[in-house]
Formats: sequence, structure tokens, C-alpha cells
Amino acid sequence: MHDVERAIRRVAGRQDNVIAREQLIAAGLGRGAIAYRLRVGRLRRMYQRVCLLGPAPATPMARKRAAAMACGAGAVISHRSAAELFGLLADAGGEIEVTVPGRNPGRHDGIRLHRIAVRGG
Repeated sequence: MHDVERAIRRVAGRQDNVIAREQLIAAGLGRGAIAYRLRVGRLRRMYQRVCLLGPAPATPMARKRAAAMACGAGAVISHRSAAELFGLLADAGGEIEVTVPGRNPGRHDGIRLHRIAVRGG
């Protein structure tokens, strides 16, 4: 296995087989290599800049992790989605609730966004 493939598997393996485009680039893939892997099914797009590695279906944790990654730095799984992760509620399979600090990361299908104010100090 090549160094690039090892790096991708190592990163995705720590993240429930979810990987961000920036992480793929940091591992050594170019735009063309990413497009090729998407075309042949080695990567599957979950959100605009977040992919799932391999053909296996996304686990509930992978779905939630991908949603938080799609919303950027500081984003966290929250509300009902967090309760599902902790086993307090059954996974309803609906929208994933994500809370972000102070900014609007844009709209993503399947994500219900909550914003909190950030106060300077």
C-alpha cells in the first residue's frame, strides 16, 4: 500500500471512515485523484467537502461526524443528535443537529443548524 493510501486510511480510521477534502489534500491527493476516487466509488461524498471512505454504509456515528465536519471548526453535534450518540434516545435517522459558534457555515441538506453567540473577552 502506498504512503498516501496509508495516510488516508489512518486519518479516516480515527474518524469513523469520514475524511475532509482538506485532509485528502494534506495526505497527498490532488483534485484529479479525489475526483477519480469519487467516480469509482472509493470515496463517497457525504457533504460538499466531506467524504466517506470505502463502500460500506455510513454508521450513525459517521453520519453525525460528517455533519459536524461539514460545518467547520468548532461545530459540535447537539440536541437530539447528541442524545442519540449517548444512547439516551433511539436514532431517528432524521436531520442531524449541529451547533456552531457565531457564524453561518452555510446550508447543508440533512443538517439542522443552531448558532450560539461568541463573546469576546
